Amino acid sequence: MFNRILIVPDKFKGSLTAPEVAEAISKGMIDKAIACGNTPPFFSLRPMADGGEGSLYTVAAAMKGKGRIITSDASDPLGRPLKADYFLLGDTAFIELAQTSGLSLLSKAERSPLRTSTYGFGQQILHAITVSGAKKIVLAIGGSATNDGGTGLLRAIGYTLESPLDPMKSPMPDYLNSIQNIDSSSVPEPVREKRILFEVACDVDNPLLGASGATSVYAPQKGALPEDLPLFEKGMSHWAQIASNGVQTASPVPLREIPGSGAAGGVGFALHAVLGASLISGWRLLASMMNLEEEIERADLVITGEGSFDSQSLCGKLPYGMAQMCSEHRKPLWLFCGRNLLKEEEWKNAGIACVHSLAEISADEEQCIKNAKELLYRLCYSLF
Repeated sequence: MFNRILIVPDKFKGSLTAPEVAEAISKGMIDKAIACGNTPPFFSLRPMADGGEGSLYTVAAAMKGKGRIITSDASDPLGRPLKADYFLLGDTAFIELAQTSGLSLLSKAERSPLRTSTYGFGQQILHAITVSGAKKIVLAIGGSATNDGGTGLLRAIGYTLESPLDPMKSPMPDYLNSIQNIDSSSVPEPVREKRILFEVACDVDNPLLGASGATSVYAPQKGALPEDLPLFEKGMSHWAQIASNGVQTASPVPLREIPGSGAAGGVGFALHAVLGASLISGWRLLASMMNLEEEIERADLVITGEGSFDSQSLCGKLPYGMAQMCSEHRKPLWLFCGRNLLKEEEWKNAGIACVHSLAEISADEEQCIKNAKELLYRLCYSLF
């Protein structure tokens, strides 16, 4: 018997926000309990994110009125002006890359990492430090449209990346391969002297280079063509060498191989190598900010979910994180999703008790996306 149920879902991308997912799950179960003449269990709704798109407003909502949203001028992935938000709590700023450099900001025809940049993301970081006085910056870097190795954000902060090429006019692989040196003389003093604490919420744990790196795995999703990939890998390898020169680290693993360095097209690498940022699993960082472990400890059942449950889900994303935390506290975990692309053996080995998808209600994928809220409600109603 489940007397207390904790619902901690991510969004169903393209269909439902995380709060909408949590509401549909709880409503379906509550209505079923009432229809059966039973008293519904207590539901605690904690919409969640893992460092990807939507993390900013999830964190702001979790703070329950503390802190405030700051809006600043910045640039989108193609350099066009836009207004973007970040969250400020005391002297801590929470900035989401997807606000300025996200794939969702571009039409399908505009998507090409040959031309996109993280410059706007750097503009927000600079604003938080120089205007808002932030001394700690928490960065959510999922959902990027870029594969620039974080060079754009570094230039926006004030780093001069010495190169004969103009990054705004040259294909990105060529630019990365042409960088000769990094000059920090124009960087704000608190950043240059490492007085700003940077923490990075990564939603993936990929390294920078190789078969599981930023280019091989994610660049095609951002519009890169097969012939672009070797050029990107060569340019990213050269950039990694330049950025790693003179960097002292206690890690026995090269900077380019650190888990999360390949996140957001190499943004994780740049933040760690140049700014000294800590790379932390997004789900763990956000769970800490939201005191989620205390909620899990009190629950009899934990439910999570996301739109597409696939191989990436168990590589640092929220379902993996929730499975880890529930295993630690010996709590059963259910997962609801739009589509399930994993075998039962895979998700059971990860520590998930059961998985249900909208395909159990409708085999029409287009309808599952369009009517996700109704279908999720019906699914939960039928199962509870």
